[in-house]
Amino acid sequence: MHALVSRGLRRKWGDDVYLKFGEPIPVTSLLGFGSGMLLGRLVDHAFGRKLTRQQLEDLAEYSSYNGRLWGAPERLHSANGVELIKSLNYVLARGGNPSPWRAELVDAIAGPSHIETLTETLPDWARKLVARYANQITATIALAPAGVVFGYQQIEAMIVGTLFEPLGYNFQRRVRIFESFTRLNVGIAMVADSLPWSNPGRERRNASGAPARARIDMLDKIARGQQIPLTYTHHDRSTSGEGFTG
Repeated sequence: MHALVSRGLRRKWGDDVYLKFGEPIPVTSLLGFGSGMLLGRLVDHAFGRKLTRQQLEDLAEYSSYNGRLWGAPERLHSANGVELIKSLNYVLARGGNPSPWRAELVDAIAGPSHIETLTETLPDWARKLVARYANQITATIALAPAGVVFGYQQIEAMIVGTLFEPLGYNFQRRVRIFESFTRLNVGIAMVADSLPWSNPGRERRNASGAPARARIDMLDKIARGQQIPLTYTHHDRSTSGEGFTG
């Protein structure tokens, strides 16, 4: 989808405008999505749930598969687990200065409409609670955890001028609290790893497709509430990208 959007924008804007402002989502960033799945496991590793070399190689193989799906050139694929970590480090470090539209982007991505849509399948009382405290909930379940990885200073800088700044939260304290929860969670996962029936049971459930079906059912219900037909044919109509950009 990202590649099609880029293609459509280049055709719509013309080369001069397109190249002046740059590719909206370059392939190195697309590759970052493939590498990004490693990040959660590296957090586990840093808190004591160590990755084996084989597990790291498996992550690299999975990331390579996603890189191919997203159209990243072969030369950008990670040959092994160590190269995958280097690639992730590059993608995270190359971001440069924030966009002039940082605040608007944060509000659009993390604003209340997003979490309200995702919770439309919950009971009515829960949806009302989420709608009332949407920004507070997002700050707690998304921004504070991100601070464990990127540092509270990054979160404080990110929310300046956004819907989250008026909350007045002390993210240094919140990130420290969430780091304690992270250590506890990783410890529980390590105990679960040591139980002989834990992983086989999880693997059987995953192999059955039950988690994916539950997720699809939830998305179907949300789409019906928004009166959006889920035909899964949007990409069939266009390889030019014009289906996204007009």
